Amino acid sequence: ADLDIWGLQEVVSAAQFTTLKSSLPGYAGFLSNEASVTSGSSYYTSTEQKLGFLYKTSMATVQSAKLILTSSDYDFAGRPPMEVKLSVTLNGSTATLVVIVLHAKALSDAASYQRRQNASAALKSYLDTTYPTQKVLVLGDYNDDLDQSIAGGASPYANFLADPARYQFATQSISDAGISTTASGGATIDHILLTNEMAGTLLLDSPLAYRVNTYITSYSTTTTDHYPVLSRFSWGAPAQLVLNEICANEPGSDVAGEFVEIV
Repeated sequence: ADLDIWGLQEVVSAAQFTTLKSSLPGYAGFLSNEASVTSGSSYYTSTEQKLGFLYKTSMATVQSAKLILTSSDYDFAGRPPMEVKLSVTLNGSTATLVVIVLHAKALSDAASYQRRQNASAALKSYLDTTYPTQKVLVLGDYNDDLDQSIAGGASPYANFLADPARYQFATQSISDAGISTTASGGATIDHILLTNEMAGTLLLDSPLAYRVNTYITSYSTTTTDHYPVLSRFSWGAPAQLVLNEICANEPGSDVAGEFVEIV
């Protein structure tokens, strides 16, 4: 895929992550329990599903990496988001880009829905306060749709949808079209959220659920039951920023991720 930035979820095996990195020349990366991630090892152990991050060293450097919203750990199902602040240089243009990787609470029962709604409220409050004028991307397995919740009724992310002056989902068009992001069909549950500083650069025809099963045999059972979600953004002229979100799920070792490419 030659993506520039990858955000991952549900990575259990650090050894397999290391193998992945070694097969990707020009990339660096880390998992959410590593020492380079502030507070990471306090919330993610070596044996549980972890968040991860990969990026091309030719176009980005990491300024900082930390867990956020740890006080809402329960609402995030014990998986507080990981925030990575990057300095991105492309075609002579350098800017700071904040990428937040999240993996929301799953399932359609009322209690799980409420936890997703609580987590969404905490995330919006954090973004409103911390990054009112910055370029921010929130990539992840949101485990719910935008037009209507998988639990029925309003989306738990309705708070973002109700503030279009500040936020936009690149995946809104996919949700509106009823395109599933999972191999089993159903709702659009993987999303890319943008602050308005990024929203204006979205190439409107670019968001799609990328059917990787065309290239990988038995994709849904050997690799993931989610499809990557890809979007393109202008980054100076004539460059483009490409985001790709994927949630992966493998028997015995779930893996999920969001990917960003700047080309």
